[in-house]
Order: sequence, then C-alpha cells, then structure tokens
Amino acid sequence: GLLNHPYIPTVGNHETLEAHYASHAQLDAWRRHFGAPYREHDVRSWRFLTVNPMLPNPDRTLGPGDSYGNYYGLDDEQLAWLRTRLADAAARGMKAVVVSHVPPADWLDIAAFEEIIARAGCVKAVLCGHWHRNNLSYLGGVPVLVRASNVETPFGYSMVHAYPDGRLIVVEKSQHFPYEE
Repeated sequence: GLLNHPYIPTVGNHETLEAHYASHAQLDAWRRHFGAPYREHDVRSWRFLTVNPMLPNPDRTLGPGDSYGNYYGLDDEQLAWLRTRLADAAARGMKAVVVSHVPPADWLDIAAFEEIIARAGCVKAVLCGHWHRNNLSYLGGVPVLVRASNVETPFGYSMVHAYPDGRLIVVEKSQHFPYEE
C-alpha cells in the first residue's frame, strides 16, 4: 500500500459486487487484497479490533433484511474471537477499541456483543460508520461513535488520537468543507 502509517481495512456492506450478502465466500477477493475480514492491531498500549458485521443471508433464510436483503451482526465464531482477544488485552493492561462499519444498533442481536465489551473492562469505544451522519450512544457503558461519511464531507476523514491514560479524541476533518470540521 501507499499509506505509510498503520491502517486496518474494515469490512462494510459495499465490499462485494453483489448488494445482497449471501455467503462469506463473497469476501474472497477482499481477503486476497486485505487479509482476514476481522483482526486485531496493537499500537503501544492499545488494541484495535475490527469486525465483519455482515451476516450471510442465503435465500433470505434469516428473513427479508434491509432493502438489499442483508442482516448485520457478529456470528458465534467472531464473538468467541472477540471475547478471547479482549480478555488477552485486559490481562496485558491494554485499552481496546472495536471498529465496525455497521453500528451495533443495526445488528440482528447485540446482546452478546454488549455483554462481551462490558465484561472485558478495557473497551474504551466502538467506532463505526454506515449511517452517513455523526451519532453518539452507549452500549454496556461504552461509547459508540458513528462518524459521518465522505458523502456528507467529501474528502473527509477521522483521526483517532489514543492516549496512554485511556482517553480517545476523535477529530473529523473535511478537505472540502472546512466549516464541517
């Protein structure tokens, strides 16, 4: 890649050619370019964990889903992985951030996720996109920050400043509309 700083690609609802997500196999090309669809990245005393919020819905077996037939959430395999990686981070005295394109409020079932992040004790935030607007809510006492998209802030980006004491500062920038910063 051309980026010279740490980055972790995150799976969202536009990562396949098909609008309807029927199988994890649809991410094969994504995997070849970027690697695992969920992963961790440690930066000093912080652990960033990205998740794949896409739930396969072949033949609409889960139900009608959104306008494309999609459902969002974490399957049992990812929940187990997340529980293990957060327990490891907590045991090492690290702070953690969970990153998901689709906010948990849109997930099919958020109870298990909420229990995991609340119990871990080290999760400082959940960072998301998808909604095309800024939003702040709490899940299990953890702030869930949804950031505006490039549709609303062309050429925009968000910077996450993670401090050793556990503080996070998220700064949104717009290269096109400075008044939206």
